[in-house]
Amino acid sequence: MAITDEPFIHHEESFAEAVATIRRVAPSVRTVEAVETEYLGPLDIYVPKLSHLNLWYPHFDRLRREEGRELWFYTCCHPTGRYPNRFLDQSLLKVRVLHWLNYLYDLQGYLHWGLNFYGSDDPYSEDGISKDLPLGDRAIVYPGTHGLIGSLRLSAQRDGLQDYEYLWLLADRLREIKQEVGADAFWLDPRQRSLELCRRVIWSFHDYTRDPAVLQATRAAVAEEIEALRSQPRLIVQTSPPEGTPLPAGPRMINVRGLVTPGATVLLNGQEVANVRPSGYFAHYCFLDDEPTIRVTVQQAGTERTVERSFPLR
Repeated sequence: MAITDEPFIHHEESFAEAVATIRRVAPSVRTVEAVETEYLGPLDIYVPKLSHLNLWYPHFDRLRREEGRELWFYTCCHPTGRYPNRFLDQSLLKVRVLHWLNYLYDLQGYLHWGLNFYGSDDPYSEDGISKDLPLGDRAIVYPGTHGLIGSLRLSAQRDGLQDYEYLWLLADRLREIKQEVGADAFWLDPRQRSLELCRRVIWSFHDYTRDPAVLQATRAAVAEEIEALRSQPRLIVQTSPPEGTPLPAGPRMINVRGLVTPGATVLLNGQEVANVRPSGYFAHYCFLDDEPTIRVTVQQAGTERTVERSFPLR
């Protein structure tokens, strides 16, 4: 049997020529394509199917970092199984975690297939939303008298978008604080805390909690931390390694950095931290033996706040 890559190469070259033509005649128009291949030339926005993004993620991530391509993803009649998707016979949790994926991998968009591609004249029939395709794959909205009517799946997807916004807002407020504090906040990664919380819900393209209570509790925790950033005394804590990192047996040292209200007292596992800078920056370390949790407390003017960071001990 002869194997050739000529059709594949020809397809890539033809597509690259088409993109070049678009850029020449309409330079302000961005190009986007739902792809099931590794490369389609100088596209502005690559939109691989979720399972393809998983299989070729290092490649797509390189296109994003080195060539400046924007990276989205989409789902359609597949992937199935462990992957999240939007089928009628799946848990609504699978729909909602789609946008936790956006945050975990810093993906900038999601492409709908299909929003309202009905398979018959009656969109309220099984054929209307599923003809020849998995249940619900064709549509997640229905036509109404005064416009489109959203399905439960669309509502779950809206909730997932709001979850994304909560995570984004937590990181954005930490960016503002980092800029406000200046040099003494050099260590602060604004996305680290929101990613730590995100990973309570989802860990990879197909590994995520199946317990809605875990997702709801995490969203509440994100909201509480957003509000806490406006509270006094200030207490921002970042550990290295990040919270949730499994720690092997042996000396388990955790570096702890933070920001508190200037003049406040800081306690790490009950022991006062010396040399807190006038800006409120402090840095210390601790060892974890059998206790998997670090507790950091700030005290000022009779008010006390405590945050915890926990680590699986192996």
